[in-house]
Amino acid sequence: MTEADSRTAGTGWWHRVHVLHRQQLRRTARATGPVGGPTVFVLGGGGAFGAVQAGQLVALLEAGVRPDALVGTSVGALNAAFLAVRPDADRARELAALWCGDEPAQVFATPAWRRAYNVARAAVRRCDHLLEPDALAALIRRWVPVADLADLAVPLQAVTTCLETGGACYHAAGDPVAVLSASAALPGLLPPVRLAGGLHVDGGVVDHLPVAAGLQLLGDGGGRLVVLDTGSTLPRTDPVHAAPAGHPAHLGALDVLLASFAATRRQLQQDLAAAVACDPRVTVLPTPAALYQAGELAALPADPRDFHLGAALVAAGRASTARLLAAGVLSPGRALVG
Repeated sequence: MTEADSRTAGTGWWHRVHVLHRQQLRRTARATGPVGGPTVFVLGGGGAFGAVQAGQLVALLEAGVRPDALVGTSVGALNAAFLAVRPDADRARELAALWCGDEPAQVFATPAWRRAYNVARAAVRRCDHLLEPDALAALIRRWVPVADLADLAVPLQAVTTCLETGGACYHAAGDPVAVLSASAALPGLLPPVRLAGGLHVDGGVVDHLPVAAGLQLLGDGGGRLVVLDTGSTLPRTDPVHAAPAGHPAHLGALDVLLASFAATRRQLQQDLAAAVACDPRVTVLPTPAALYQAGELAALPADPRDFHLGAALVAAGRASTARLLAAGVLSPGRALVG
């Protein structure tokens, strides 16, 4: 990857990427006709909550709603890259099957002795992570079997956070293992990844749900933006997460970090709602928290590391999206409505 491949939004490189992608999307729009423009999927981060996106993608692709481009952060970038290899219903069902198994959980399967060793090293500033990245890198090689992100069947932009600049970076090309590992590198949990001379971590630090990047791809014309937001866990006062009576909740250091991310996501969700309220091209699919509150999920993962509800999240995401499709909200051949 060249240095230009990881510059922040607003630079000349980012402008050129958008110009090239928008030219490609305009050509797609002329071919697809009735919707008046391309379809862009935006997938947010959220660890284990990413299972809901797999179910949503199955329903969308089975109904003929196919992406012309994808933008993803963290686990959303992993799911988006998997689909971008071959964006059809069979590929989406393959992703759903993986989320119903235990493969995604292996990302956090560093042995206890190794975690303890890394904690000891971190105490003397000789280690910047608790978990080893090998399992994540192996998963990416299996899920995204291409040499470069630019070789995917449809354009993908994966979001990372550059520690040097503090800004979001949007990668349309480069080594999939390096870029996608960086996009999912939760600070302190997984190691930063060096891209083009700078250290990069989870894109969710600054752009958990990259809707603005998706809208830039659409430009001022028609088209439709489908947002697959994992949302966040409910507050710990919710019965699903409440401590037993008489026992205060005890949060470890990692719990505090994850809770901080969840608080940021809640604020971003409020900002998102205000930003897209008047844009008829945008539809935000139900989050896991919304599905739980509607009674479509019996429980939620305790946090983004809790993968035991993968199958339930996949089923709920698929069923809720299929109902929207049946109601005409996401019908192929018409603009989306919020």
